[in-house]
Amino acid sequence: MSLARLQPSYSFTVSGSGNLGATFSGVTIFGAGTTNGKTGQVTWTTPAAQATAQNYSIVVTFDANTTINESPATVTIKFSVAGAPQPPSDSTAPQINCTVPDQTIWYGADVTVNCTASDSGSGLANAGDANFSLATSVAAGTETASAVTNSKTVCDKASPANCATAGPYTFKVDKKAPVVSCGSADGVWHGSDVSIACRASDGGSGLVNDGDASFNLSTSVTANTEDANASTNSYNVADGVGNSATAGPISGNKVDKKAPTVSCGSADGNWHGSDVSIACTASDAGSGLVNPADARFSLSTSVPADTEDANASTGTHAVGDAVGNSATAGPISGNKVDKKGPIVTCAAAPTFLLNQSDATVSATVTDGGSGAVASPVSASVPTSAVGSQTASVTGYDKVGNRTTQSCSYRVNYRFDGFLQPINDTAHTGLTMSVFKAGSTIPVKFQLKDANGVPVQASSAITWMAPVNMGATTAAIDESSYSDPASSVSYYRWDSTSQQYILQLGHVEEPSQYPLAHRPQAR
Repeated sequence: MSLARLQPSYSFTVSGSGNLGATFSGVTIFGAGTTNGKTGQVTWTTPAAQATAQNYSIVVTFDANTTINESPATVTIKFSVAGAPQPPSDSTAPQINCTVPDQTIWYGADVTVNCTASDSGSGLANAGDANFSLATSVAAGTETASAVTNSKTVCDKASPANCATAGPYTFKVDKKAPVVSCGSADGVWHGSDVSIACRASDGGSGLVNDGDASFNLSTSVTANTEDANASTNSYNVADGVGNSATAGPISGNKVDKKAPTVSCGSADGNWHGSDVSIACTASDAGSGLVNPADARFSLSTSVPADTEDANASTGTHAVGDAVGNSATAGPISGNKVDKKGPIVTCAAAPTFLLNQSDATVSATVTDGGSGAVASPVSASVPTSAVGSQTASVTGYDKVGNRTTQSCSYRVNYRFDGFLQPINDTAHTGLTMSVFKAGSTIPVKFQLKDANGVPVQASSAITWMAPVNMGATTAAIDESSYSDPASSVSYYRWDSTSQQYILQLGHVEEPSQYPLAHRPQAR
């Protein structure tokens, strides 16, 4: 039998006669019937190398069926392990070189330190230690100025081993975004864009822009609109290593840039006798009306008294909302207002007889505004008294204005002419009465009303002396009268004959006197 070393196992070949079999440490290597020249293998842990050679032995037991020479045998196989060569003497630790980043600045991620190791003596115990790295391990969302890497110990093959340690190294690592805080919507309506104050800070690398420590976010609501949920803009704040936080947008702001909505009626095109009032309404969907009473109001014209205006304008009214936006209602023009009475112009003064019925005075009515209701207009007048009279005549325009004018008229007695003995064309058809010079002439007449009834005047009737028109040659055609002449210059009323009588005094010279006038009430 021969053995050949195959560390940590040994192979062998069995030779002999008969059925071969063998066991090693109770494990069957070859069973019965193994052919001659069979190669087997036993395996064990190789003894540690020693400074000097050591002898060892293994025992292979052959089965009873195995014949070596003349009987089964237990064979002890001896071998030796030569002394292992010893490493040279080494008292120097491995050399470690690390490339260390700047430890004075801040980093936004974990810092890695790359290292190399070598040992010129016994060599590195672990060849993989020739290149390695150290790193910080800062939790996300945190920042620290004392982030520490791990450390690593590298040893050589010496016995005892020499070792060197790399790290730990300290760095500033900032994985936390700046802290931003802003105000919130105040729930109050504003008439202009809202500005909300914000503050930012960073406890690590610091703000990249120092001005970001204090800033504002603002809404941007379009002019003439209103928004009960206006949002501000947003703003990005960064630190020195690139971490950033976004402020805003902040919603819920109430911004009202729209004036109240005002709606009014219009002029109706009709004439009015007093100032026109036009109804208006107002509303505000944003901050609301500052004066709730403005939800309904009126605009009115203000036309001066005794004037008329076909294009009168109302006043104006400013309607404000709670944040100062305002809209003005009016003026509304085109209103027709007539506060002026019509012009009443009397007709020429008429003359009526005493006690005349159906006597009227009339006047024309004109109106530059709404127009006259009627023209001409008239009024019945009394005729029970003689003399100049006035009567009121009233004209109306179409909106009820009126003007009353005092119109003149006159009431006279009915005078039918002188009574005999004086001829009067009114009743005799003769043109003249001729009396004897020096005689008394009885002058008689009656005053009557419109119905022909003789009446006595309310005052004495004055005689108005006739004018001498020169001598006449006409023959006397009237009787001579010798009654004494009247001593007064007015007529006497004779109630019996219902007439007025005056004895005209003696006229000595032949003359003619026209009675071209008529008696009037004094």
